[in-house]
Amino acid sequence: MLGAITGDVVGSAYEFHNTKNTGFKLFLGVSSFTDDSVMTAAITHNHPEGIKGAQSTAAAIFLARTGKTKEEIRDYIEKTYGYDLHKTLSSFL
Repeated sequence: MLGAITGDVVGSAYEFHNTKNTGFKLFLGVSSFTDDSVMTAAITHNHPEGIKGAQSTAAAIFLARTGKTKEEIRDYIEKTYGYDLHKTLSSFL
């Protein structure tokens, strides 16, 4: 889902002004979500794991905006939603 929405937002700036240049900028001031972004999110968020992901994201944003540390946010998300946030990128490769 993240890849689909990111690609949609990146492509939104070029939707009516196509480019064949592979060195284009990813995010411009006019980049925005589109109807496809909304539909992707709506379909995915109708699934229990999608709902859990949305709730954990909202909780993390709230905690960050109220001054919690990265460690406090990570601990809360792990305990409340069961995500293992101690994994590194290399553990997935």
